[in-house]
Amino acid sequence: MKKFLFSILVGILFIQTAIVDLSAAGETGADFLLIPKSVRAHAMGSAFTAIATGPDAIYFNPAGLVDGVFNEATLTAASWINDSFYGKVSYRHALDIGGFGAGLYYFNSGEISKRPDGRASVGSYAYQAGVLDAAQGLKLTEAFNVGLGMKLLFEMIDGESATALAGSAGAQYNIPIDDIQELYLGLVVENLGTSIGYKDDFSLPALVRLGVADVIFDGTIKATADLKYLFAEGIFGGGVGVEYSPLKLLDIRAGYRFGNDIGTSLGLTGGIGIRYIDDLEYVFDITAASMGELGMSMMIAMGIVF
Repeated sequence: MKKFLFSILVGILFIQTAIVDLSAAGETGADFLLIPKSVRAHAMGSAFTAIATGPDAIYFNPAGLVDGVFNEATLTAASWINDSFYGKVSYRHALDIGGFGAGLYYFNSGEISKRPDGRASVGSYAYQAGVLDAAQGLKLTEAFNVGLGMKLLFEMIDGESATALAGSAGAQYNIPIDDIQELYLGLVVENLGTSIGYKDDFSLPALVRLGVADVIFDGTIKATADLKYLFAEGIFGGGVGVEYSPLKLLDIRAGYRFGNDIGTSLGLTGGIGIRYIDDLEYVFDITAASMGELGMSMMIAMGIVF
């Protein structure tokens, strides 16, 4: 416990240093980084920091790459707002001292009409972006994991392009309560890195997330909550979620996002996960989420554990 509290203090000092550099920025670039990249997490209101595992941990908390003795690969596709969409492929490899993860992500806005000074359309363009991720999780004790991640990202819009490099750091701590209940705590700092821009440079949407999860009945029920703060915008957001596993092969998920958040849906989320076990374990996840006046978003993922 002392080690975890010490890491929290170090993280706070790190965050305070970042705030000095980022709070004055006011505007950020590469806001696509705020779009949820985990189908399971999005179904639970993106309240996933404390229990992130598998390839999803690359994007939510690299400390979660530690959990599990098997390797896992996932393929994800999402229909976002209007005509935008994205896809990603990610992989988590088990190691004796933790786990390593890598992922490739691509986002496309679909066609956007060119309207100079609000006048009639003179054509169209598309906003495209991508990220190459790599992360490492390490088990320091039976209860305490840490992780680091790096990402190389690019944006392209109407023939102009830009690149940036960013990092993340996270921790997870497990507190057994009794024979049927465990408490998990998580901390993540994300998107700290170089600026990005075309004619003007903008800071990345750096943020900090705190998470807690109550896991009971050997994982049958997981209740989670996250609180997020975006430095440059001075915006708080968060979410709560639950995952119920009535059968070994079925997960039912629901969540709710709250606060003055950006980049993700506000409101109800939900989804299911189905597993099929033969010689290997196959996983299928689907999530639907309210995007308010913009409609609904849909995400699906297929994975294999080996």
